[in-house]
Amino acid sequence: IALFLTNLFFLTALPSSAADFKHLSAPHTVTDMALSEDGRYAVLLHEKQNLISVWNAKAEKIIKTVKSESPRHVICRGGKVLVANYGKGMISVFTAPPELELKDQISVGADKVIYLSAPQGKFYQDWAFATVETEGKIACFNVDINKDSSYKMDISGIFSPSLGDIVICSYDGNLILNHNPQIKDGNVSVWSFNHVNRQLIRFKPDARPSSYTPFRQIAQGDSWFGTENVCIGMPPS
Repeated sequence: IALFLTNLFFLTALPSSAADFKHLSAPHTVTDMALSEDGRYAVLLHEKQNLISVWNAKAEKIIKTVKSESPRHVICRGGKVLVANYGKGMISVFTAPPELELKDQISVGADKVIYLSAPQGKFYQDWAFATVETEGKIACFNVDINKDSSYKMDISGIFSPSLGDIVICSYDGNLILNHNPQIKDGNVSVWSFNHVNRQLIRFKPDARPSSYTPFRQIAQGDSWFGTENVCIGMPPS
């Protein structure tokens, strides 16, 4: 499934080697989406309408819609759906689709939660990074999903994120990337992360991905994509 601007497409497997992309009709503009971990469902956000929908890939239709205030970004991890509620300072925790039942809401510590990132697969241990806007700057919080707690990471002197920056962690959670998707040729800063003592250490010099789009990890260990390219390597270079 691909989200291009606000148009959603899904890929249909054919008997031959060809692939067919079809337009997915949704009742409202889709502002973000994430595939469930089993690949059977897509969680669709409709931020303006304060709604979240579940799309069934096999049935090719929306099967459930729930309310959620200003859902800005979504990820699926560890049998849960984590939704960043922009302007509310919350992360909403839902059960995995198709049920998508609200189980918890965690206060992050800043109102404008814009992006979530967390380790994947066996490396997910019920914690995530939240990128937030606060006092005209970007801050990063380390959020413990089980303990309903968050910790503002001290990034002063490490990197100076500006509005538009996002913080992304690697598949195993050991690396953090800081990238501004709004600036073409903007740098990607890479840091190693120690989850026990929450320390960040510079990993390698900045890379220039030539992309307006946030880099998102799509494969274990080595594949990242943006608008104009796919980078191979850990971290992208």
